[in-house]
Amino acid sequence: MRPESGDQSGTASSPGSGRRADRLACVDIDELPLQLLLQRMPEWAGGPAAVVDEDRPQGVILWVNELARESGVLPGQRYAAALGLARGLRAGVVPPAAVGAAVAELTAHLRRFTPNVEPSLDEPGIFWLDAAGLQHLHPTLTAWGDAVRQGLADAGFSASVAVGWSRFGAYAVARSHEGVVVLDTPGTERDVAGRVPLARLGVPPRVRERLDRLAVRTVGELAALPTAGLAKRYGVEAAELQRLARGELFAPLTPEPERPPASGRAVFDDFVEHDAHRLLFVVKRLLDDIVRVLVSRQAVIAGLRLTLVHDARAAADAGAAAPSEESSHRFVPAAPTLDTALLLDLVRLRLEAVDLGPGVVEVRLEAREVPANADQLRLFALAPRRDLDAALRAVKRVEAELGDGSAGVFRLRDGHLPKAQYAVEPLARLLAPRPPEKLARSRPLARRVLARPEALPGRPRELRNDGWQPRDPRQGPIVAVHGPYVVSGGWWHAEVHREYLFARTLRGDILWVFYDKRRRRWFLQGRVE
Repeated sequence: MRPESGDQSGTASSPGSGRRADRLACVDIDELPLQLLLQRMPEWAGGPAAVVDEDRPQGVILWVNELARESGVLPGQRYAAALGLARGLRAGVVPPAAVGAAVAELTAHLRRFTPNVEPSLDEPGIFWLDAAGLQHLHPTLTAWGDAVRQGLADAGFSASVAVGWSRFGAYAVARSHEGVVVLDTPGTERDVAGRVPLARLGVPPRVRERLDRLAVRTVGELAALPTAGLAKRYGVEAAELQRLARGELFAPLTPEPERPPASGRAVFDDFVEHDAHRLLFVVKRLLDDIVRVLVSRQAVIAGLRLTLVHDARAAADAGAAAPSEESSHRFVPAAPTLDTALLLDLVRLRLEAVDLGPGVVEVRLEAREVPANADQLRLFALAPRRDLDAALRAVKRVEAELGDGSAGVFRLRDGHLPKAQYAVEPLARLLAPRPPEKLARSRPLARRVLARPEALPGRPRELRNDGWQPRDPRQGPIVAVHGPYVVSGGWWHAEVHREYLFARTLRGDILWVFYDKRRRRWFLQGRVE
């Protein structure tokens, strides 16, 4: 790597990419859950330490520090097995709620250096920052990276910063280098990222072990493997990682939106409140409004700040130094929650001890929120309450109007053809929705199946990217094909031989088509959307 020049406009582009390559930075707060653990147990800092999923010998190691890594301890190992490699290994559990709260606070902290910050959903402690144009506000991008790193150090976290040109390249360099690294060109980024060991990245342990048997231990060695058969032999994760290493996958920066804090305010225009119990009812009303906001955000309360504005004239008569006086009170529950009864109990205990002699003319309540995990979503039923009986009555009205079989639920069945692998069964009752274990940032794909396959315009059996336009002209011609997936059999009833493919059109539609060998023509079975 060469020292960066004073003028880096960020207009270089990757070869063949056809797009402007903006500067993108990756901040790696190395093993964030482990740093949280060591902040709680500072006496462990001088030796090998790890975070495990549960406090028992068979607990799985999730994060390790450098001293443990030097002894051969890696994520994915059992704690009992890791003790054989590092005899003095200390381990503890960090609750997901604590990690989520730290990620939310660090995201807000990093916005001091750039407005666009995207925290990783899979690896806590990884953040992508938009670094485009920052060279005009700082002497160099290295100086900006030093400011980011120092700001995190002041907050109690050690981190590495890599300023590169792509999401994966900056991530790989940040995970394997200390301090601040600025990559001058996309080519430099590829060279440096290619030398990064796979053990430094968030590669699933089973994938890492399979590749290690082939002596594939760096990003560059993985990128050099033949693409054909990689997913089948080593899993989808290995194939996707290879595409990332080759720069074939592009994901734009999707920064976490900065939302105003959930808060409420009550002003007493016509009277001054002196009673703590009546104030508690006001706080409850504000807290209920805050909880409704956080439900829509799928977040929970990690702390509350209550501000009481006292009567200015009464405060002056009492000899206060200022004509108006405010008192601020903070409440932190044992764990992030939406249990209003628990939070109100903390507020009640404080209000009973506060001197309300001057009287209160205004109450302000503000919540510090963190993302909710799956257990909290189930516990507090963050999804809107639904009347399942009313919903079932609505479904029956649809059936009455459209006929039997118009509404039902899909069930998987054993069948040879795709059409026979599911059935629509009558809906007898509705079940309450269950929150997913992991919230998806993007909508999952769904396969829409036509009740009867539609015949497509005639063409030869081999489907190529030759400009064939099977249906709606607005979709454009087919530009990519995946398959074929052959389904044959049925000789005991009516012989079937179909070759299914997924065809992507110029507009982006994904069509599910098949070639019927007996009929010698193409059919549309459905689409993926």
